[in-house]
Amino acid sequence: HRDLHSFPTRRSSDLRAAAKATYDDLHAELSKGIKDLGNAVNTPKASAGGQYGFIAVKSSIKTIRQAAAMADAMGHSPKHQRALSALLQQDPEVPMEDYGFHSEEIVKTIEGLATDFKATFSDVKIEETKAVSEHDMLMQGKTMERDAAAKELKDCTELKAEKMEAIAQASKDLTETSRSEERRVGKECRSRWS
Repeated sequence: HRDLHSFPTRRSSDLRAAAKATYDDLHAELSKGIKDLGNAVNTPKASAGGQYGFIAVKSSIKTIRQAAAMADAMGHSPKHQRALSALLQQDPEVPMEDYGFHSEEIVKTIEGLATDFKATFSDVKIEETKAVSEHDMLMQGKTMERDAAAKELKDCTELKAEKMEAIAQASKDLTETSRSEERRVGKECRSRWS
């Protein structure tokens, strides 16, 4: 009987735990992406005094590739996709002839990806907060329903006990009345027949 009432609550808790695990994974992935993209942007800027050196961006290509793949998986398409694609498809050991033309555009693209990641990160946190709030409200409602049902069951059990006690008392009274009546009738009959 108790398991029947706790099933929706248990199921809801299991679903919430699964959603929380998904959120934690996404949160970690986005946090890493934001950090890596920040490093990918800061490395070329710092190494060339504000100029975007090929060697510095080249050292960040793996990070940029991972971030671009994550952005693509999240449905984000950078504005400067052509320059980013050119960089990412380039063999890391072969210098790009037109790198100077694309370097600033690539860094701006990386900065745009970082901005997209931050916006997605914020949206994910907001959605998680809403989901937690909805779950808490659901659990509070279920707890109130359970408490009301428990009180109703207790009241019904007490009422049943009172009724059973009244029935037992009425039965006892009936038995005593019956015996009294039998004695009275018995006395009457003996007095007539004697």
